[in-house]
Amino acid sequence: MTHRLLILLIAAICGLWGCATDGSDSVVERPVVRYATTNMLTIDRVELSDTATVVRFTAHFRPGWWVKIAPDSYLRVDGKEYTITDTCGFCPGQPIIMPDNGAHSFSISFEPIPADASSFDFIEGHETYDGFDLFGIDLTGRLDPFAVPVIPDTATVPEADAHRTPRIQLDDAAVPVKIQMLNWTPGLMDNVMLSASDFEICLRLDSTGAAQAELPLDFPQRVHVNSLRNVYYGSFVTAPGDTAIVYLDAMAGSDRARGLAIVPKRLWAKGLYEKVNECLDDDTIFDNLHRRFFAPVFKDYQQPGEKFVEAITDAYRKAYRQLASYNLSPMQADLAAARLDLALLLDAKDYREMFAIEYENSHFGRQLPLDSIKTTLSREHLADIGASVDAGNPTLLLLDSWKRGLYDGTYSGSELYDNLTAYAKAIKKARQGTLSSDDTQLPGMPHLAKKCKQLNDNIITRLKDIRKPAIERLPDTKAESIVEAIVARHPGKVVLVAFWNPMSYLFQPKEFNESDVVLVNITDTSCPLPEIYSYAACLKGYNYIVSEEQALELWRKYRIDTLPYYIIADRRGELYFGPDLRNYSWLLSKIEERL
Repeated sequence: MTHRLLILLIAAICGLWGCATDGSDSVVERPVVRYATTNMLTIDRVELSDTATVVRFTAHFRPGWWVKIAPDSYLRVDGKEYTITDTCGFCPGQPIIMPDNGAHSFSISFEPIPADASSFDFIEGHETYDGFDLFGIDLTGRLDPFAVPVIPDTATVPEADAHRTPRIQLDDAAVPVKIQMLNWTPGLMDNVMLSASDFEICLRLDSTGAAQAELPLDFPQRVHVNSLRNVYYGSFVTAPGDTAIVYLDAMAGSDRARGLAIVPKRLWAKGLYEKVNECLDDDTIFDNLHRRFFAPVFKDYQQPGEKFVEAITDAYRKAYRQLASYNLSPMQADLAAARLDLALLLDAKDYREMFAIEYENSHFGRQLPLDSIKTTLSREHLADIGASVDAGNPTLLLLDSWKRGLYDGTYSGSELYDNLTAYAKAIKKARQGTLSSDDTQLPGMPHLAKKCKQLNDNIITRLKDIRKPAIERLPDTKAESIVEAIVARHPGKVVLVAFWNPMSYLFQPKEFNESDVVLVNITDTSCPLPEIYSYAACLKGYNYIVSEEQALELWRKYRIDTLPYYIIADRRGELYFGPDLRNYSWLLSKIEERL
C-alpha cells in the first residue's frame, strides 16, 4: 500500500511539473545576459506566466555594505515597459544590507511580458545614474556567450604580411578606423570610446552598429576600446599608413555579469598590423621568459647597484638565448625579442616599483615599505644596462613604449630615442603653454615640432579666456612626502585628499562643514592647463598641481590604480587610503569615524 501511494504521489508531482512546463508557464534557469552594466547583480531564474513575470536575482557586494534597487525599475520588450507589481526579499528604494557571505537573493514580479518574447531587458529606473541594467536576457537557451562571431571579409584594408613586422612609419597622417559591432542590436549600446596616450574619441554607433573615425597618430600606439557603460573590448596596435577595420563583440557586455577572470576575445583588428596584433594577443612566450629570468632579480631589494646591473643583464642574456632556441616565425621572434629589450629597459628604469611588485607577488599581497629598498641605481648604472640593447629600436613603439614612459632621457645613443625624448619634454611644456623655440629642435621630425607649436599656441589662446583658480604653493619637500606636508598645514583637522584629473568624476562631500573637514585636491600636469583650470575652478577646498614626475612617486607610494583616488587624514595626521573609498557611502563613513 505504501509503495502504491508513493508511486501515485510521484506521478502526481510529475503531472504537475508537466503542467508547469508544457502549459502557458515556463521557467528559464540562469539565462545568459547579452550585455550588463554591472557584475553586482545576477539573474538566477525567470518564471514566465500569463499573470506575471518573476525574476529571481542575487546581489553581490562587500559584506556590511548596501545596494538599492530603484522602485521604478522595469522590464522592456521591443520598446514596451513592464512595471513592478510585487517584490520579495527587499523593499524597493531602500538599502539592501549585504550579509557576511556578500550575497543576497530576492525576487521581483513584473507585469507579464509577451509569451513569444525571445529576450528582455531589465532597466533599473528611469533616472538612475549608472544603474544596474541588464540587456538581452535570453529566454531561448540558444545564446552562447563563448561562441566566436563570424568576422566578415575585409578586402578593403591593407593586407598584412604574415611573416614580417611592418616597417614603422613616423608621420602625422591620420589613421582611418571603422568600428563594426557584432552580436549587436539597436538599443544595446549607443557608443564606443577609443583612447590612447594622446587622445580620447567617443563615437556614436549608427543603426547598423558601425562608426568611423580618424585617429591622430604620429607613430605606432596601442588603442583601447570600451563603451561608456564600463565594458572593455580590448585593444589593438595601429600606426600611420594603416587603414583598420575593428570588429567588436557586444557579448563583452556579458563578461561583467558572469564575473569571468579570463574573458574571451572580443576584438579583432584588420589591416596592416593585423598579424602583429595576433602575435601580441597570443604571445605567452615573453611572459614565461620574464617570470623565469627577470622576476628573480627583484627578490633582493637590498643588493648593491653593481650587483643588480650584473644580475639583470645576465637574466636578459639567458632569456635571449632561450628565445633563440624556439621555433618561431620571423615576426614572432622579432616581437618577442623587442619585448625582452623593452622589459630590460623599463624594469631597470622603474626598479623600485619592480622590487615592490615582486615582493607583493611573493608575499601574498603584503606591501613592501618603499624605504626598505636599499638598492640605488646611478645614471651610470642605467647607462651600462641600456648599452645592452637599442633603446631607439622603432619596433618598441609597437609595444606601447611611448605610453609606458620609455622616452624620458634615462637612455640615449640613438637619434630616434633622443628625438622622442625631446618631443616628450616639448609636448609637456606645450600642454602648459610654456614652450620655447629651443624645445622644438627635433631633427628629422618636423611634424612633431609643428604639433607642439600648434598646441602651445592653442593653449595660450584658451588661457586668456579662462579664470585661473587659486593654486596653492607646494611644500618644499620630496615628492613622496608632499601629502604629509600638506596635511601638516591643517593641524587638528580631518583632511580629505583627492587625486584627480579633468576626466575623473570627483566626489566632494557636502555633508560636512568646511571647519570640520578640509578638502585638498591634487592633480598633475599631464592634461592641458586650460582643462585643469576649468575643472579646478569648480572645486571646493585647496588646489595643488604637481609635476608628472612627482605624481609618479605619489602613485607608487599610495598604490594609486586609477583616478579619482582618496586619502583621509585624521586629526593626528594618520592616513587611510585605498580604492574602497571610491564608494561614496564608505567614504562618508570613514570620514565620520575620524571626526
